[in-house]
Amino acid sequence: MEECSQRNGDERLPRAAYGTGSPLMLTDDVYWKRFLNVLHPAYTPPTRHALSTHLLDAEFNRVQVKVKQIIEKADCIAIISDWWSNVRGQGIINYIISTPQPVFYKSTDTRDNRHTGLYIADALKAVINDLGPQKVFALVTDNAANMKAAWSKAEESYLHITSIGCATHALNLLLKDIMALKTMDTLYKRGKEMVRYVKAHQVIAAIYLTKQSEKNKRTTLKLPSNTGWGGVVIMFDSLLEGKESLQEMAISQSADMDRPIKRILLDDVFWEKVVSS
Repeated sequence: MEECSQRNGDERLPRAAYGTGSPLMLTDDVYWKRFLNVLHPAYTPPTRHALSTHLLDAEFNRVQVKVKQIIEKADCIAIISDWWSNVRGQGIINYIISTPQPVFYKSTDTRDNRHTGLYIADALKAVINDLGPQKVFALVTDNAANMKAAWSKAEESYLHITSIGCATHALNLLLKDIMALKTMDTLYKRGKEMVRYVKAHQVIAAIYLTKQSEKNKRTTLKLPSNTGWGGVVIMFDSLLEGKESLQEMAISQSADMDRPIKRILLDDVFWEKVVSS
């Protein structure tokens, strides 16, 4: 196999692995080795060690160069920053640069630093200076009090920069307040109770899936996650999609559902509220 072809494969295969979050031991797997051998018998795939060391470094450097080029070509840019915790509970700051094409700039570990307005402002200023203050015209963060304090400090140092609250975060807060209303909270809990009941009973869940299949509907009942209001909307949508099957089960002897559950599923007021929500 020609050296350039081997080199090209060693560039494209790792990129595909990194881009899809595939396990780096993939090329050590006997089945993948056989598959790659069918595609090109002369190609020797990189080892897991190579994928996690110099090939990863090479791909990282390639992407960094491309990001730098995109930012340099932009006349003006905005910094979008998100502060959160990863799966290990570590404080992480992500920076996205809008050129207006969004590009991931970097992610930093806040370690043991408290997320005060002063600390956040200093972190944002460091990024602004790295990018070139003359190119940065806006900062976008969530609407937390410490972020707003950081806005003031950043704007004092860079008079031409405007700070903007994240519209999505504001919408999430608004809908969180709406969901806290007693009427919405009651409706949410009843809807969740219906979904949990069906999912917790094997026979009832099987009957539901059969009825949905007979109607050429593949939507399943979905429980909301704890990450946002979007899961509540998805849950209500799944209930409406399965309304006919659920009501058929409520009047069927074979389903043998509890009376309180049947009463809610056959309650027109409940469904009207789900639709209007």
